Amino acid sequence: MPEISIILPYFKKEIKEDDLKKLKDYMSGSFSSFEIIIVDDGSKCYDKIQNTSGKLGFEYIHIDKNSGKGNTVKTGMLKAKGSKRLFLDFDLPYNLESILEISNQLNYYDVVIGDRSLKGSNYYEDVNFLKNFLSRLFSGLSSGIIGINFNDTQCGIKGFTKNSAEYLFDTLKTSGFGFDVEILYLAVRNKYSIKNIPVKLVGNETKVFTYIKNGILILKDLYKIHKIYRN
Repeated sequence: MPEISIILPYFKKEIKEDDLKKLKDYMSGSFSSFEIIIVDDGSKCYDKIQNTSGKLGFEYIHIDKNSGKGNTVKTGMLKAKGSKRLFLDFDLPYNLESILEISNQLNYYDVVIGDRSLKGSNYYEDVNFLKNFLSRLFSGLSSGIIGINFNDTQCGIKGFTKNSAEYLFDTLKTSGFGFDVEILYLAVRNKYSIKNIPVKLVGNETKVFTYIKNGILILKDLYKIHKIYRN
């Protein structure tokens, strides 16, 4: 059993082999054993990402039909073998040192999440006003609609123990971008211990237009989650 599994959800992203190699080198220097799993959410032209995965020694999973980020992460989490399991946004926008910090905290907590609102994070200082506003808005709406109180639900780096990952992702019903909210809701409802850690933005995050489009999809998912769990 590897010490830790890293899940990278992929769909139509720019493939930066150097950055993926840096991730592999970081993992090799920080952990005695690990696996990195790229889960491709239904790309039609997937030769390049499949070849890159093989070249770097990553596991590659291709989902036949585009099904959403939530289902992509779920597939990786349930396929993983690590005693600790993390998912990261494919473009690796946050400092890799967060991986080791999350891993260390998973010795004491069931779920550990990146939180861009905490002191020690630089996200809200380094992104433009619109992204800042929208990120806070989505988290506020999540708290109001689902009844969970988190300052940052959408940060693209979260870690789980084997047991919490298998239960939470097996239970997950949301397949889209709102899956983070449902996972946190389920974690709170099932009394899993949760730790928030600050993260440093080191790369370019999603473009504003895509951020808005994804935000609309998140709002739709929030409504679905509310309907599922309102009773």
